[in-house]
Amino acid sequence: MSGISDGRLFRRVSSQGNVIGESLTTGAISDIIKRSITHAGLKGRYSGHSLRIGSAQSLAERDASLVSIMHDGRWKSSAMPGRYVAGQLTERSAVARLRYGK
Repeated sequence: MSGISDGRLFRRVSSQGNVIGESLTTGAISDIIKRSITHAGLKGRYSGHSLRIGSAQSLAERDASLVSIMHDGRWKSSAMPGRYVAGQLTERSAVARLRYGK
């Protein structure tokens, strides 16, 4: 709908609804996410980073490799994304496949 085909996903929008080229600041994105979470009535602690973690977990559930998840999430080390997707990767482990036929 926005006509964005490349570049930043989150961008400024004028009061007339036109997309302005500059990307939003991380603080502005965080504020939008927090307002949306409050508006949705969700309880708990959420932040912009919650979207990053959720994306990594969704990719792992769809059989993306840890290397692919690292690339897409721009992680340089496997430590953090590995922790975020440990549950999803465990379900695909050799032992899980042997025991449960997954």
